[in-house]
Amino acid sequence: MTDGPPHMSEEGDKPAEDEKPDDASAKDATESASPSLPKLSKQKKRVFVVALFLIFLVAQELVLRLLFPVPEIANFNRIQYSQMFHDQSEAQAGRGKFLANASYIHASDPDEAEFLHSLNLYGFRDRQWTVEKPEAAKRVMFFGDSFMEGAMASDEYTIPEGFKATAEQEGERYDTMNMGIQAMGLTGYMFLMADAVPVFKPDVVFVVFFENDFFEPVEFNPQLMEGRMEYPEFNSPWKPRLVQLIENVRSDRPIARRWTSAPFSFFGAVPHKSNPFSDPQKAQFYSQYVDPMVSAAMIKGRFNPHIVDEYGYDEEFLRQPINVSSYLLAYKEFLQKHNCELYTAYIPLNHQISDHYVPFAMKFSRAPRGGVKSLQSEEYQVHRRALEIQCDVLEIPFLDLTPVLKNLEDKGNRLYWEYDNHMRGESYLLVGSELFDWYASRRSEKTKE
Repeated sequence: MTDGPPHMSEEGDKPAEDEKPDDASAKDATESASPSLPKLSKQKKRVFVVALFLIFLVAQELVLRLLFPVPEIANFNRIQYSQMFHDQSEAQAGRGKFLANASYIHASDPDEAEFLHSLNLYGFRDRQWTVEKPEAAKRVMFFGDSFMEGAMASDEYTIPEGFKATAEQEGERYDTMNMGIQAMGLTGYMFLMADAVPVFKPDVVFVVFFENDFFEPVEFNPQLMEGRMEYPEFNSPWKPRLVQLIENVRSDRPIARRWTSAPFSFFGAVPHKSNPFSDPQKAQFYSQYVDPMVSAAMIKGRFNPHIVDEYGYDEEFLRQPINVSSYLLAYKEFLQKHNCELYTAYIPLNHQISDHYVPFAMKFSRAPRGGVKSLQSEEYQVHRRALEIQCDVLEIPFLDLTPVLKNLEDKGNRLYWEYDNHMRGESYLLVGSELFDWYASRRSEKTKE
């Protein structure tokens, strides 16, 4: 038998079993062994692209809402009522600019103290507000000036916080709103009340007065109230957040971020026009009697430059009669229309209840005519006495906080800062607690009747 060619089968035209196929044969074998992938139709491709686009829109909407919140009310902001905001950068948060999740520093270098004021979406020193009241909670609004806002104290040490904490200890739930604004006055309270009450619908309103609230030279003019907040603008919850942000930019309104923005100084430093020391003539005159340490702080915006000669002014002003009945009546009648109770209170000036603070005030004040006197005598209690009488005539509940605070001062408790005339944080909480106890007692008396 003749041997055949190597590696050939008996037929002679097929490769042996151990011979490798060529590349084309291997590719065909691989393709036949693997299942074929279905091809998407044009319609399915379009659906897929649209789905991806919708997922992107939803994702970016969620991210924008997380990073850039907007208030429920578009045309309500602290800056519309504030008498003084002296940001060193007008473009950042100066007059005319809405304040949303902003913050500022209130400092007193002579007291070696500095505090951050964190503001909500409406520019007020409080938590974020909702138009709808929390379930099973009474809403209480607090109006006042820097004492209500809580100047020279931490965010959690304010009068409304003291009220709320005491209520919770008694097992009661209240939704408190801090409407306090530094340098606010009687007319400002009415404007703010007229705009905020119809929208947020509080059950109770407290107006807490301080000495400088009574600078109003004339009676309240009801015509000033015409047209206020008749048409509050609500931000639609369905509006895409990107559209909302673009509208804010076009209308020169702030782009609020979820976090509080970097703080600015409440008092402008020289050469800011708001600082009286920016005037060379005034600065030269002040240098004759203002302590150098105090004036240096005022020049830097690290101590209130507007209280030069404060003691002499207080000595004269506290003896002058006041009549604020027209404002009290306006508050009462307005709140009655909105089914809201009105309560009022008075916080005394530090010098009215203690002489401890006089030497510190004299470091930036000239001695009044007749020399330095104690302001604790009855002739310097004209304002609180008049306020008590006028509230009584109008049947408006009134609490004079002077007795309880003076009693504590007489025992050596220092409720105020020594240079700055504002209260310390614990004192604000004390005032809030006193307000709740007084309110609860009056409510109990009404129930018995």
